[in-house]
Amino acid sequence: MRAYQVLTGLSSHSLSAMRELIGLPKRVIAAHHKANGESIVALFDYGHFTAIYEAMIDNVARFDARIEVLSDRRQLRVSYDTPYIRNLPTSLEVIDSTDTETETRVFGPDYTDPFALELRAFHDHLVKGTQPKTTLDDLRNDLALMAEIVDRLRESSGI
Repeated sequence: MRAYQVLTGLSSHSLSAMRELIGLPKRVIAAHHKANGESIVALFDYGHFTAIYEAMIDNVARFDARIEVLSDRRQLRVSYDTPYIRNLPTSLEVIDSTDTETETRVFGPDYTDPFALELRAFHDHLVKGTQPKTTLDDLRNDLALMAEIVDRLRESSGI
């Protein structure tokens, strides 16, 4: 139960960001949890690459959030801090390799307050009639992904 609460709470933001950045996985290969559901690892099959999702709630006083995508020749790393403290940096690092060279590009840091961005977008939706980026279909897909993760968690724990 606690793992499902973590998935639908804390993890909902990261899984939604992953969906927007790299799409939905074809399937959840495996998932495992420890610490009464407050440490979750899931392995996603994207066809041409695999993604590992990890969420952990612990007692270390820090907020460490990032999305990393590793493929054969490219690594993407989006690093972001807690939105509850204003103006903390967000950055994107892209590492590309060929047979002869490796290039690293860093975009940012960006210090824009994420809550201010959300409030501006919400204001535009109300005043200008713009549509939110996340649709009800996106929400359904996110919940279906969480349910599939829970299915794999049950398999790994024999429930």
